[in-house]
Amino acid sequence: MKYFTLFVLVVLSVATTLNVQASSAYAEKPAVPNDVSKNFLAIGIEKSTVPDADQVRVPIYPNAKIINSYKGVKSPQGIFELLPFLELISTDSYDQVVGFYKEKLVGWQQGGFNTALYFAEKGKINMFSPKSTHVGIHDVLKYYRENEQKDLQKIIPGAKSLIKIFYTGK
Repeated sequence: MKYFTLFVLVVLSVATTLNVQASSAYAEKPAVPNDVSKNFLAIGIEKSTVPDADQVRVPIYPNAKIINSYKGVKSPQGIFELLPFLELISTDSYDQVVGFYKEKLVGWQQGGFNTALYFAEKGKINMFSPKSTHVGIHDVLKYYRENEQKDLQKIIPGAKSLIKIFYTGK
């Protein structure tokens, strides 16, 4: 046991010296109350995987929670590639979330896509030949149907903004 403890201390010391940092989860998933645990949103949350922050490489909006994810896919013939993506919910307003990403994603352009503002290095998003990461913000009241909004409010009380991040993972 003495040698194991010494080994751990040496490894930690070397890691600190080399400034090695472990990857961290991009964001958390919300807790789902039992009364909505069987609905579509809750199932999506349960099945969602949380990527490492170094894969996404987009600033996480403070306190946003992951409600959905997709790992991405390449077609067998290499004709197209769909980006991996995350969907997060914030209790802050649409304008607050847009302001945050405008500040954090300096130099990115706004482009209209699917009734949301998208910020992209190269303008419009093209999901079939992805070249860069994209962040979209939706107003929850305009995005979800009424029954979905009720369920979402049970899962994340005060939910106002949906954040969609399509990332290259490179």
